[in-house]
Amino acid sequence: MPGATQTTTTVNITYRVGSRHEAPGCFPVLAVHDEVVVESPYNRTTAAHAWLTRAMQQGMESILTEVPVGVEAGVYEDWGVTEWEVVI
Repeated sequence: MPGATQTTTTVNITYRVGSRHEAPGCFPVLAVHDEVVVESPYNRTTAAHAWLTRAMQQGMESILTEVPVGVEAGVYEDWGVTEWEVVI
């Protein structure tokens, strides 16, 4: 069963190889267990959210072919400092 490291690797590969143009100025900065933190300019949060959700979904669907894959993503002011408050 793939773990967080494989998920993160898949997301990074998807980002670097095929879809970097979908979220210009946005890039992964941190992966902890099953979380991936992407930094983006404030005016690109919608693009970053869409890209990360799609990259995680497609990346894991290519590995987990026999079970449904569900992913969640959110946009926050910071990671791990304040209460989780969705910005968009």
